[in-house]
Amino acid sequence: MVLAVTPAVCMAETTTRAADAQPVRVTLQTVTEDSQDGEIVAFSLDRGVRFRPTGGAEIRLIPSQDIIQITIAELPAPLAEQGLVFELANGDRLSGQVLAFKNDRVQVETSSLGPVQVPLGAVLRLSARRSDEPAPGAAESLSAAHREDDIVLLNNGDTAAGLIAVIDAEGIVLETPGGENRIPLDRVAVAVLVPDPTPPGHGPVALLTLRDGTRLTAGAAQWQGASDTRGTLDVSLWDSRVAVPFDEVRQIEIRGGRWTWLSQLVPSDYVHTPMLSLAWPWRADRNVLGKPLRVAGRTFEHGLGVHSECTLQYALDGEYESFVTCFGLDDDSGPYAAVDVEIRVDGRTRLERKGIGPGPLHGPTRIDLKGAQALELFVGFGANGAIQDRFDWIKSGLVRTPDSSANPTPR
Repeated sequence: MVLAVTPAVCMAETTTRAADAQPVRVTLQTVTEDSQDGEIVAFSLDRGVRFRPTGGAEIRLIPSQDIIQITIAELPAPLAEQGLVFELANGDRLSGQVLAFKNDRVQVETSSLGPVQVPLGAVLRLSARRSDEPAPGAAESLSAAHREDDIVLLNNGDTAAGLIAVIDAEGIVLETPGGENRIPLDRVAVAVLVPDPTPPGHGPVALLTLRDGTRLTAGAAQWQGASDTRGTLDVSLWDSRVAVPFDEVRQIEIRGGRWTWLSQLVPSDYVHTPMLSLAWPWRADRNVLGKPLRVAGRTFEHGLGVHSECTLQYALDGEYESFVTCFGLDDDSGPYAAVDVEIRVDGRTRLERKGIGPGPLHGPTRIDLKGAQALELFVGFGANGAIQDRFDWIKSGLVRTPDSSANPTPR
């Protein structure tokens, strides 16, 4: 499921291209319809994107609150991550070599941005591994545990707890009741930190995905598109300004606008009814086995993984105008998988599909929610009961009404 631009939310700005503009080919997704290919001439987070659809002469201004994603076309495949992988409390991720530590900030040399300063209080976890590899089970349990201390897991399986005060090129300084303990970086498998509280955000932010897999949340972003500034996207990261090479950008996702990914929300209720005794939880942005969402040979970043028979329910409180989703059996399902699907709004069935088998991706489907109080997503047993029924709700999201100012409750 991908969304796009409609003239109802776009404002004609000009019919001619500025002489100094350097347009970039993109696929634009908005809250209104399906995806649309074209060119961006300029972008700023406070105003939006100046966009020319393919085959059109008119440049339109689309407000940031109506944008879901801007995907840059024909960029190279992601590069291998090097050195430590830093995961921040807000979901950001970057990798590189640690250079120094100063003023409570870790200086990291990255392949995409060069040296950047990361506040130590924003770091949730760092690991000496590629981010797409499974972390050790012990590290996962440490991340999930409620704790007050930072914890370092060493390569030999030992752990050390305390307060991480420094991360520099020499290693980690861990303050403990017995004194300071310096741990060389080459001995560290994973360090799990207790980050500082993050104040709630206001207004849209831009989530950037770069060519090497780096993910950064920018509170401000601007790309003029003119010949003298074509090379960089000027962004605000962690209270500092950073010039991001535009050729490194793969995707710009807008968070905090009218679109909310369903996987970011906590369901008001979840009921799973196993055929025998095996209970399955629902999973956000993963299939029910904890693997990437994959349907019809395509991998998706956003969605929900479930197993029959189950119902997910979401409280809407009349704040949304529509629900958009694709769906299908995950490619990890077997040949005997079969499910029945219903989407209900305030108890009334709005979509029903029976006998869905492995293979295709269904949708996108758009369901009207104006004034609705509750959304239910039901996946029932098919012809073969619960056998291999690993089902995915793909790229599912809610479109907030333009005049709604309420903030969604994230996971």
